Amino acid sequence: MTSFLFTPKELELINELPQSTPLKIWHDYHRYVLDYGSYSIQLSSEVNEAPSQNDFDEAIRTIIIKVNEPFTPTNLSYLISENSTITEVAIMQTKLFFTNAYKYSNAQPEFSGIGKKLTDTLGDHDEIICHPDTVLSDYLKKEHIHLIDAGLLLTINNTYLKTYTQNNAFGYPDYFYRKFFFTKAELTEEFSLYKTIEMG
Repeated sequence: MTSFLFTPKELELINELPQSTPLKIWHDYHRYVLDYGSYSIQLSSEVNEAPSQNDFDEAIRTIIIKVNEPFTPTNLSYLISENSTITEVAIMQTKLFFTNAYKYSNAQPEFSGIGKKLTDTLGDHDEIICHPDTVLSDYLKKEHIHLIDAGLLLTINNTYLKTYTQNNAFGYPDYFYRKFFFTKAELTEEFSLYKTIEMG
């Protein structure tokens, strides 16, 4: 299994977040910025080549850096919070693999009750994420399964801010909907796909 996990330096930054109070939190689709005034901690999407049975597959993770200078918003930066304390932090970890899409024909059945038979493997395929504790089929090659730290789930004012990549997609789509904070009930499906690793 290939791992795309937070580095020791990133883990140090993560451990600084619980009980911290950013002056502002910004979002500009491809990153979240925790603005502490003289410095910021930034979480952004990173594309990594992911070994698989297909060409050009990618694993998307969140990287975390500290920028030791004041953050200057751009015209794409959207202010989502001011002076709100981050009370809890959890790493959102998922498992990713890629499959081929199969083409079926109406060929003469070879066995009773089977109306179609597998005939070909097409060039397109599916990406599937699942909870890291999910037991996968032995048919999947271990080197084609990827363990990913997708990002962080931040608890702010008893709600959740999703600073993690979703469904192995680049960026953070909540930017388009202008909805950033969620209740636990709203994240039920996500909790089935990601393992939450509490930090701090």
